[in-house]
Amino acid sequence: MVGASIDEAVRVRCVVSADPPDVSFVWQFNNSGESFPVAPHRYAPTNGTVSELVYTPNSERDYGTLACWATNSIGRQADPCTFQVVPATKPGPLHNCTLRSTVNTTGDWLEIECVAGFDGGLAQTFHLEAVDSASSKSCLNATSVDGPFFRVELAALATGHPATIQLIIYASNQKGRSELVVLEDIAIRDAEKRTEWVRGSDSLSGGSLAALLVGGLLSVASLFLLVTICALKRRSRRMQLSITTPTKQIEITQGDDQRYVVAYQLKPETKQPDILSRVSDEPLEKDIPQGMYAGPGVMATFMSPCNSPTCSAIPVSPSFLPPQPIHNGILSTTQHILSNSIPGPESCV
Repeated sequence: MVGASIDEAVRVRCVVSADPPDVSFVWQFNNSGESFPVAPHRYAPTNGTVSELVYTPNSERDYGTLACWATNSIGRQADPCTFQVVPATKPGPLHNCTLRSTVNTTGDWLEIECVAGFDGGLAQTFHLEAVDSASSKSCLNATSVDGPFFRVELAALATGHPATIQLIIYASNQKGRSELVVLEDIAIRDAEKRTEWVRGSDSLSGGSLAALLVGGLLSVASLFLLVTICALKRRSRRMQLSITTPTKQIEITQGDDQRYVVAYQLKPETKQPDILSRVSDEPLEKDIPQGMYAGPGVMATFMSPCNSPTCSAIPVSPSFLPPQPIHNGILSTTQHILSNSIPGPESCV
């Protein structure tokens, strides 16, 4: 590829290998609309196998393809040498440049990456220069043909111990170089501190991970213990609620080896007033029928559940006294019904 500006003369050289080496050359120009041979006076052989053409594009139509054939006594070259003539200028400036520091096992590095501009119609080369901000002394020069990406070791930039540096980045081709991109006041020592901090944080990553793991295990254990305690409390509460009302049994044995067991259920105790007030002023004896109780010596008979004549009656001698009224309308209930035995159900045979 050959880059040329309008009215700019460029030299295009065609080199072949031939045997015998006595050859002659023919040039031809082609574009999208026309094709014509180049006048022989515009090119001349420099030696037997090289021909150089001086070509000057005068308008946009003069940009196209130049083809060169060599011929000797054996014959004509089968495939010509071709050259693409394009409008050429110096490349455009770089943009969107970024700067970052990295740390790995090989050392501390500074990476600079940009986006390339227009190449000017020609292949371009990218350049990086590092200059001491204080003394303007060059610290580093680097080039790249693959792209505007540079990876520089910090130790190389620290030569001469500059406090800050300037990074100058640009592109160039056959027509010149692009405008400069300058990154100013980059602190080398600060970058070294940052990379050292990154290394230190990497070395502590194992301890931090262990601390996080232990904290997580403790949290899980605490949660499990809390759930267990809540479950035990709830279970205890349910067991207390499920307790039934207690029962009590009385065992009675008679002389004829008859045994009775009376079971009854305890009822909750209700609170009663300690002192009962009288409702009226009438004597208390009138409110209590005399037939509800008998004097001493009266026999009471408990019958068994069956009506058979063979069933025996159990004599009971109650000792019962009517309640005695006392002053101020308070009834004394210190005497109770006493019985020698409490009969139970009998079987009648």
